[in-house]
Amino acid sequence: MTEAATKSKKRRWRRTIGRAVVVLLVLHVVAAFVITRSPITTSFVQSILADQLGGRVDLASARVNLTGGVVLKGLEVRADGVPKSAERVFAIERAEADLNWW
Repeated sequence: MTEAATKSKKRRWRRTIGRAVVVLLVLHVVAAFVITRSPITTSFVQSILADQLGGRVDLASARVNLTGGVVLKGLEVRADGVPKSAERVFAIERAEADLNWW
């Protein structure tokens, strides 16, 4: 192998590693968004709240901050099996909670 071919291979490897690092960083940012701010998060939180509260839960949006906070917007809990006029248990426009995960 010539010296030029060896340098070319090294450059290719560096370029490949650089691209892999960039792809991993982009995937990390996308995953963080999906986990913390997407409709998937809202659906997941809505399901947990419905199970915990034992009623029907409507939720406009849910956001989980990377620091441990949770923000819920448009939260409404309704009781099942109650006449329409009395089914609303409570409604909150915005709720914020700082959770200590440790």
